[in-house]
Amino acid sequence: MEKHMFWVFVLFASCANIVPPDGGPKDITPPIVINSTPENPSIYFKNNVITLVFNEYIQVKNIKDIRISPQCNPPPEIILKGKRLEIKLNCSLEKNTTYTINFGKSIEDLNEGNVLTNFKYVFSRGSSLDSLFIHGTVKDLYFNENLEGVLVGLSNTMDSLIPYYYTYSNRDGSFSLNNIKDDKYLLFSFLDDNNNFQYDLGELVSTPDTVQNLNITKSLGLFYEKPANPIIDVKNINKNTILFEHNILKDSIIILNTPGFWKINLKSSVFWFNKSPNFIKYRYLNITDSIAVSSPDSAERISLKVISELHQINAERMINIETNMPIKNLIPENFTWEISPEAIKPKIINPFIIQIPIGPDFNKSQKLIISEEALVSQNNQTNDSTTFYIESNYEKYGSLKIKSEIADTNLVLELFDNNNIIRKSSLKDSILINWIPPGNYNLRLFSDYNNNMHWDSGSLVNSQACEKIIIYPQTIKIKSNWEVDIILD
Repeated sequence: MEKHMFWVFVLFASCANIVPPDGGPKDITPPIVINSTPENPSIYFKNNVITLVFNEYIQVKNIKDIRISPQCNPPPEIILKGKRLEIKLNCSLEKNTTYTINFGKSIEDLNEGNVLTNFKYVFSRGSSLDSLFIHGTVKDLYFNENLEGVLVGLSNTMDSLIPYYYTYSNRDGSFSLNNIKDDKYLLFSFLDDNNNFQYDLGELVSTPDTVQNLNITKSLGLFYEKPANPIIDVKNINKNTILFEHNILKDSIIILNTPGFWKINLKSSVFWFNKSPNFIKYRYLNITDSIAVSSPDSAERISLKVISELHQINAERMINIETNMPIKNLIPENFTWEISPEAIKPKIINPFIIQIPIGPDFNKSQKLIISEEALVSQNNQTNDSTTFYIESNYEKYGSLKIKSEIADTNLVLELFDNNNIIRKSSLKDSILINWIPPGNYNLRLFSDYNNNMHWDSGSLVNSQACEKIIIYPQTIKIKSNWEVDIILD
């Protein structure tokens, strides 16, 4: 049986309206607790009602911010009476356990909304208060970002992610678990998206860690757990096209009832077919399924996108252009440079990729013009006129030289900006990265144990750890016509 904790909130209001006096400076001071019954903190606790008296009238907002740890079921009632707040306990309390009620940001003064932040009431039925603690931070392991609102818990059983003690991380990712009994625990954290007080696949989670000697500081890295089998989401995105969205595949997706063309990427695959079946039947691993095919009144035209990165264009002297549907023919005369007489000789290197070579004299920025009907698809669709601006001015860009002294032969580096990967490469001893636009960047390294050039997260079910990951601690500032050197050790 699932257990859910809800606070019961009761508001007692008098007939008179409370109106702040006119004039004077604005009140910016949060409410102050002037009396607690029983006192805070409290031992030999025998009451079933806790009364807090404030120096001014208050209101209770964000009732979910009021949390008691360890859990107390059935949950307490919160009763507001002007300047008094009563917490009525309806559960059976363990004798030698310290309880903490954390009010978070739930208490404000009535007039100005000044917030009393992180007020705590601590009590125990025993003769002393438990005093051990765990402090620390939670971050997104892959992006190295602080995470707010993550549930950080301690379980007193080694095979459960149901928290006994718990707290939630602050905006800066910090957390504090206090007044803990001396014992052996399982420390874990997860972003409880559906507020059911338990971890569910698809939520950010950290690897559980056994802790015994407390009064410690821990840094917890959260990740999305790798499912045992990739989850595939199938969509009929337009006429003749099926999109398969997935994690990294263990095997190929097989289409069973019609021929066609595949465009396969790391996290998605597109299947294009020329016939008009009512459905597409497919198989992946031991699962067979199908999806109905819609038939729009008008077919989509060919769209084009440059997929070559700037450094690849200038190093390989090639431009790769991706299409949204398979191409069967092209007209070279419809590919021109705006200001160059140089003839263009495009070629189809696979049904979805057009490759355009550029000559050795191409040393300045130019516009590539692809005229209307330059391409013809397998179902005789054509393209609209499209223009691409190709940059070739090296002095506008910067470089990054990286020397590695890390004893790891499977390192992969990722240079990223605002969570967008700018450059990815394997790293042995050193590497020079050119053609980087000016700006601020971060650097991530991971040990690519399975050589798939992708960071693989862990699996709690299979007790599989994440691939080791390192975030370079400093922001890397790239300037035009400038090289930055860093050493990794």
